[in-house]
Amino acid sequence: SVLTATCTVGSCSATASGSVVIGNGVLLPPDAGILSLSADESGCPVQLVGQGIGSSFVFTGPGESGGYVFSNAYRSGGTYPLLATGIKQPGTYRLTATYTTECGTSAPVTRTVTVGRSCP
Repeated sequence: SVLTATCTVGSCSATASGSVVIGNGVLLPPDAGILSLSADESGCPVQLVGQGIGSSFVFTGPGESGGYVFSNAYRSGGTYPLLATGIKQPGTYRLTATYTTECGTSAPVTRTVTVGRSCP
């Protein structure tokens, strides 16, 4: 829905409009998204490079002791470049993005990438 509001003080007025998502009568946070995700295997350790929309981004992967975990959290949501470093084991890595606002937290969005290179 697009909402428009007008504020009038004396003979001056200002109008603003914006989009909001309403589900079951409740304001919802924006949708999270993953725009890109790839593995840069040109060096060791490997890096995961991506771009996401949200406020929290968590990389997880294979490995001992619960696997690889690397996270980025931002005070306000938006579109951010993402980088996970220090990856030494081959396998499937997952990026999960969520968008948290005062209205709550979006459904998580995930994407996977496979790393083929093993680093000492």
